[in-house]
Amino acid sequence: MPNKIAVVGAGIGGLTTAIQLQNKGYDVTIYEKNDKVGGKMNQLKIDGFKFDMGPTIVMMPDIYRQPFVDTGVNPDDYFTMQRVDPFMKVQIDD
Repeated sequence: MPNKIAVVGAGIGGLTTAIQLQNKGYDVTIYEKNDKVGGKMNQLKIDGFKFDMGPTIVMMPDIYRQPFVDTGVNPDDYFTMQRVDPFMKVQIDD
């Protein structure tokens, strides 16, 4: 029987940890206080409008892709990232 592990929180960190532990053969149970997973990677919908609850800019996309790759899954099957160029424009009033 595999070792049992509890992961508290189903945000990006908890989900990544659970995936990697399960991939190593552990019996993982995730406990989440909210009614959906994702933590700060969620979306609020009000009157047909959508508001991102977390990051809208991903500066290091490989970090998000790596847990999928580590478990033999193609991240492109689950999400799409789009490069924005220029990344940002800073204007300082003189």
